[in-house]
Amino acid sequence: MGKRGQFSTGIFNYWATHSNIDEIVKLAKTIDKHFSGIMEAIKRNLNNGVVEGMNNKIKTAFKRSYGFKTEKYRNTMIYLVAGKLDLPTRC
Repeated sequence: MGKRGQFSTGIFNYWATHSNIDEIVKLAKTIDKHFSGIMEAIKRNLNNGVVEGMNNKIKTAFKRSYGFKTEKYRNTMIYLVAGKLDLPTRC
């Protein structure tokens, strides 16, 4: 058991920092820097799926609003698409 709880990055961190591969060294430093956040996300079963979905909707609305005259129209399109508004329809 490592100093941070049940899981320890000690062996990986040692190997990675001594590998002389820049990308692996950078990965080890990033994991070490964000270790507590990574472990909390795993424990709580968190992911960023909702945020990615919203980002995709906004990008789609942005593409659909191409050619509108002002930013106001573009922003309105984003609010309509991403805001889940129930708008009345005329019959």
